[in-house]
Amino acid sequence: MTPAVPDGGSRIWELRAACREWDADLWFTRRTWPLAVAICALCPVLEPCRDAVLRRERGLPRCRRQGVVAGLTGPQRHALEQGGLAAPPTPAPRLTPTAPPEHAPSRPGETASTEPAAPRVADTQPHPVPFTAAGEETRPAPGRRPSPSVARSEPTPPPASREETPPAPGRCATEASHPRSDDTAPHERRTPERGDAPPRTRPAPCGTRAAYQRHLRRGEPVDAACRAANTYEAGRYRRTGSTRARPPRPPD
Repeated sequence: MTPAVPDGGSRIWELRAACREWDADLWFTRRTWPLAVAICALCPVLEPCRDAVLRRERGLPRCRRQGVVAGLTGPQRHALEQGGLAAPPTPAPRLTPTAPPEHAPSRPGETASTEPAAPRVADTQPHPVPFTAAGEETRPAPGRRPSPSVARSEPTPPPASREETPPAPGRCATEASHPRSDDTAPHERRTPERGDAPPRTRPAPCGTRAAYQRHLRRGEPVDAACRAANTYEAGRYRRTGSTRARPPRPPD
């Protein structure tokens, strides 16, 4: 970046400087120094810019030379003034990638190709081996390739029966012979409708405290027997602290 400090000479060359179209912070930020150096390398007035900055910074210490000017950092300009460092050469332009070499034609009359031929699908997949109706394998004659339309025919194994199916991991091998709950005959199943269900599933009969509470829970009218049973159980709870009858004490 060319400073705007008068150097006593003509500065008409600054109108052609490449840095005029860029942000000046690029030349004073370490993170963007490589970009600034690349812009200066392509500048058409690099030499007069370098002469001007060396003339203006003559005698300054190394710590006072800031940023990148004329493609050189402050330490590089200080070393150049002291005569210990020559001006860095202009970087060579980047080479564009060249086209891949052409492959020589393998057959007469074939044009040269710049890309390798992709393998065909038929060359990458194995060919099926034909079988006869009897299950015998037939090999093609030497030097001939089997037709892709020939399909491999094998006898289909019969489906395994239920008894021959191996049990799944973690299950008993004789589980098939065990009776299942779903295989029980309908006449052997116990249902509450039949009346042979366990006593704990039957509703409590009237005349008990449980029946009284059931009437209240369902919003049904309470009969006299259930009301009397609830009154009796409530009185016994107040006297003994329990609704269950205590066994009689043994005689002393």
